[in-house]
Amino acid sequence: MKNRVMTVLAALLAAAAVVSGAVIVSAADPVYTGDLEYISNGDGTCVLSGMGSCTEAVIFIPSESPDGDKVTAIAAEAFAGSAVTAVEIPAGVTSIGDNAFMYCADLSSVTIPEGVTEIGSGAFSYCSSLSEIVLPASLASLFDGAFEDCDVLSSVTFLSAGTVIDPGAVPAGTKITAPAGSTAEAYAAANGCEFEALPAGCIVATEALRAFPGKTFSLPISLTGNPGMNYLKLRVTYDASVLELTGVTAGDVFPEGLFQPSSETTADPYVLVWGSAENVTADGTLCTLTFTVKADAADADTSVTVAVAECIDETDAEVAVSVACGAITVKSYIPGDVNEDGRVSGVDLTHLLQYLADWPDVVLLPDAADVTADGLIDGRDVTLLLQYLAEWDVVLGVPES
Repeated sequence: MKNRVMTVLAALLAAAAVVSGAVIVSAADPVYTGDLEYISNGDGTCVLSGMGSCTEAVIFIPSESPDGDKVTAIAAEAFAGSAVTAVEIPAGVTSIGDNAFMYCADLSSVTIPEGVTEIGSGAFSYCSSLSEIVLPASLASLFDGAFEDCDVLSSVTFLSAGTVIDPGAVPAGTKITAPAGSTAEAYAAANGCEFEALPAGCIVATEALRAFPGKTFSLPISLTGNPGMNYLKLRVTYDASVLELTGVTAGDVFPEGLFQPSSETTADPYVLVWGSAENVTADGTLCTLTFTVKADAADADTSVTVAVAECIDETDAEVAVSVACGAITVKSYIPGDVNEDGRVSGVDLTHLLQYLADWPDVVLLPDAADVTADGLIDGRDVTLLLQYLAEWDVVLGVPES
């Protein structure tokens, strides 16, 4: 597979820019990533086949192509070798093809929705910035080498007890979290992985994320092990001195139109309510919260806490729900310090040059590498970094006026 990796890398151009996520409680209209390529199946559905002319680093894949076909799959090698840093896959996608995100060295965040049933061979191989991932309860098959050579991958969570996991899909030494007695537990025991059992029963959860001061991030709230419910009320709290809630997008568990958040994003606690005349039994994403980290936020772990206020089924019986919330790690960066060793030096220039030359296994922090602050990582960043190291009167990380 490594020869194939290098062939694909040589054929692809890397690009980077940032866009905000789609929100419904904000002044802005929903914004999804444009200029991606699609292949129609001729039946009202399509496959996302590649980056096309897209130059964005944070990818919010739309649920439909420009021609109105529903996106149901991500093709083999669709994003391979690109400079994407975060990807949100929409509901409706059922498969992620072989090597789809192979060698995306900057990819650090992936949201995989309920409904995805298979992740192909090498799908996230050589994603050297990916530290953790949550795989949905719908996942039936995880093929060989799916996370091969993901150097910093420390945690993989399986929400399904029965996912078929090929040998070598998850690297040895990775912590696997999954239901007790699951196929993932057996895989962990046989492949030198640490195992931790998920709480039994119905779970509302958020994933652990890394965020940067002044930047925006999306935080999905997921539901798994749903025994059937027709009313759910959650209360969300967070440190408003660190985070600002800017919007919320409805998920796919409850019927459309039966979701009501607080009227103001500044409400404390922020309340989320879902209702239905009859039970819903699906697992999936309840909603996605959009936050901006305050520009002056200090480096620290913070949290978005979700509490269940009430959950009942159509017979008015109470439904027991557990909550699992991941930490939000806020970490600032020094413009030009691409290897995050606390200083700007020739090592950073070397890493940047190797990255732009498509060297394998080069890890850099995209925000720090974009020293021109134009949303791209390219030769202009090399020039400015060279001038800085030669002690020219230049400033890193500030856009041109």
